[in-house]
Amino acid sequence: PATTRERDAVIVLRIDPRHALLPLIREWPMRSDSGDAALLRRDGDVVEALSVFAKRPAPSDLKRRLGAIDPDEASALRGDGRLHEKLDGFRVPLLYVVRQVPASQWMVEVRVDRAEVFAGQRREAWLLAALSAALGFAVFQTGALALRHREATLLRRSLRLERQSHEVQDRLALLMRQVNDVVLLIDEDQKIVEANDRAAAVYGRSLDEIRGLDVASLQPPADRASATPAFASVLSDKANVISTRHQRADGSVFPVEVSARPVESEGRRYVLSVVRDVTEREAL
Repeated sequence: PATTRERDAVIVLRIDPRHALLPLIREWPMRSDSGDAALLRRDGDVVEALSVFAKRPAPSDLKRRLGAIDPDEASALRGDGRLHEKLDGFRVPLLYVVRQVPASQWMVEVRVDRAEVFAGQRREAWLLAALSAALGFAVFQTGALALRHREATLLRRSLRLERQSHEVQDRLALLMRQVNDVVLLIDEDQKIVEANDRAAAVYGRSLDEIRGLDVASLQPPADRASATPAFASVLSDKANVISTRHQRADGSVFPVEVSARPVESEGRRYVLSVVRDVTEREAL
């Protein structure tokens, strides 16, 4: 009797993370004497390292149980998004931050020696806080990109583009001097202590005039009553995106979207705000 045979064909596309992804994690987002990064995966109460730290790897970094480690480190590994400090396995003080990759069990941990961070001026410490915010944005963008682009060819292209990016100092300098968004650092008294060059162009004031201003003075008088509770909410560890209005030195009012998050530097708390003019977007 005639017989029929069914055949199944399967095509498997595979990328070795040791050659494509993990070298990128080790090289980005910073180049410094002590800067390092690793990819983590959380499964319930256990956080496991998918890649090892290239500088001073310690056995204690490979697998960590949240209930068996320091509460501050456990909070970081749960994804609180804050800048933390600890001693590594070699008793070296570190500053580190952990960010969740959206729609996955993956996390990225970036660390740097505390001595290296505070070897320079206070502005360099603020740049590290700005890097933390930039890293959070980059992780979010990476997760969104991974959801949209599943095919291996697009992933390779993304990794190639990332490897061609500028060094972290050039990126931060571009962020602070030439980015289209306004970047403000605000102290606990709601005073602006630092601003980028874009702020001077947007508000029609010099940087010396902007530094020391009460942040509420950037809003029209009718909107200023809402500034204090919004600022207090962000300062109490509640990152937020706020739609409001700001006012230029000439009195003209324009709509903005403010992305604000709390940061710490030299033992003091600040709010880092990225202000985007959405006039063109609202006109559509």
